[in-house]
Amino acid sequence: MLQVRNLDVFYGAVQIVRGVSLDVAEQEVVSIVGSNGAGKTTIINALSGLLAIRSGEVRFRGVEIKGLEPHKIVELGLVQVPEGRLIFPEMTVYENLLIGAYSKAARSHMEKNLEEAHSFFPVLLSRKNQAAGLLSGGEQQMLAIARSLMSMPKLLMLDEPSLGLAPLIVQEVFNIIDRIHDQGKGILLVEQNVYHALSISDKAYVIENGHVTMEGTGEELIDNKEIKTAYLGI
Repeated sequence: MLQVRNLDVFYGAVQIVRGVSLDVAEQEVVSIVGSNGAGKTTIINALSGLLAIRSGEVRFRGVEIKGLEPHKIVELGLVQVPEGRLIFPEMTVYENLLIGAYSKAARSHMEKNLEEAHSFFPVLLSRKNQAAGLLSGGEQQMLAIARSLMSMPKLLMLDEPSLGLAPLIVQEVFNIIDRIHDQGKGILLVEQNVYHALSISDKAYVIENGHVTMEGTGEELIDNKEIKTAYLGI
């Protein structure tokens, strides 16, 4: 579904991502894990078209997307849930959801997509007329994920969905990600919570200083001694 080859991304003159290659197959959960500042979010933003790619190839469902505008990438079905949620706090929950359905295809299936979003997040239906900024942190994260589902993603990229959430809410969010995957959507997950990420992943990549240092199945990496020492505190 997604093929990334030799990705190089810069901020100004500083290279942040160095020669990253990764693959996501149909209906697969793939994680990119690593410490803060390793380049994980930069990779996601580059794949979303928010950052320019200096060199490398990015193909999504057979289409080269390097250089495409972000909204064109979304229309192809590659959709990001950004770090920090980035909801519109003064707009209602319902209005935030509608923003996710701006493409022509998504608008034509808006009611069906709303039903799907509410099936994953019933609390959003009961809060539909409430200002989004009044939601709890966990509810705001649910809204950000639900808004992305309104765009009809084929591959959903989640950037640090557990950030700033209480442990019980983190578990709930990961359970929801698992349910979304069970509905047939591919998942590319960027996450500092290495244990949770690897536990639901078919495959994972470890990023350090902007490049891939290790890859394998989620099960292989969660049992790896280096991963246990560096990221799991074992």
